[in-house]
Amino acid sequence: MIREASNEALLNGEHVTIHCAGKNTTSVGVLYEHLERVQLVLGAFQHKNGSFDVYALPADEYQRHMRDSRSTGPSGGRVGLVTKKAFVEHGKRIKVVRNI
Repeated sequence: MIREASNEALLNGEHVTIHCAGKNTTSVGVLYEHLERVQLVLGAFQHKNGSFDVYALPADEYQRHMRDSRSTGPSGGRVGLVTKKAFVEHGKRIKVVRNI
């Protein structure tokens, strides 16, 4: 990880941010300020059996497909959401993490 308490990391020399969606969630959210620093967004989408499909989506592609979060809390106006469908259609599946 690049800094403590962050979901930004280096992966194969690229600056990435990692976000997970639980089994009943169809999108992930990234702070707009993170999108200015990273090359890739990694989205981990959980299946009902607990395993995850991990997709990599370039940050510029993420921005093309994002919509604003409807949150009115602390993240309101600061987070862009992208659906799993966009990751599947425009990204690359890089890993399946099996439930242990």
